[in-house]
Amino acid sequence: MKIKPLYIYLSLFAVVIIILVIISSGGKTERSVQNQTMPQDEIHQNLGSAPGGGNVSSEFKQRMEKLKSNYETNPKDTVNSKEYARLLAAAHKPEESVEIFQSILNLDNARDDIRVELATVYYNLNQYEDAKKQLETVLNNNPSSTEVIYNLGAIEASMGNSEKAREIWEKLVADFPESEAAQFASSALQSLN
Repeated sequence: MKIKPLYIYLSLFAVVIIILVIISSGGKTERSVQNQTMPQDEIHQNLGSAPGGGNVSSEFKQRMEKLKSNYETNPKDTVNSKEYARLLAAAHKPEESVEIFQSILNLDNARDDIRVELATVYYNLNQYEDAKKQLETVLNNNPSSTEVIYNLGAIEASMGNSEKAREIWEKLVADFPESEAAQFASSALQSLN
């Protein structure tokens, strides 16, 4: 099965954005959403209440049920499995998501796109070593993956290894100065100071 580079880059971009948000928040990833109200400004005035289990759209629930049913019927359909795992992660069911991503890797261990998705879930679970392991495997397969290099630096920074993060990001900037990931790394290096 041939994977379109666009999907890989979109997945990697999502990982980079998540990591940047976490870094910019100073590593404070646990924030209570319960009992918070939606801001009353122009942007939010027509959105209704804050997201929660009670206001998940029926369309989303139906889509989730269909993906689950398809997964249970044919777990070897990796396109469906990947989409189902992504939705599980978004629906705050990361452990189930990890299980499905792992099942895809059991079918095809060369799926770097799945490894990147899995690394994102591990990162969000604060399982940094597991996330690192997945990204290092991707980097062994594709040493010029600037997004993966950047994310490895972000994981090191999240683990409190600022010097290791600096080393990774400085090498990224030196080796791939024109890449978007190098621009992110330059900004991240400034925040390490």
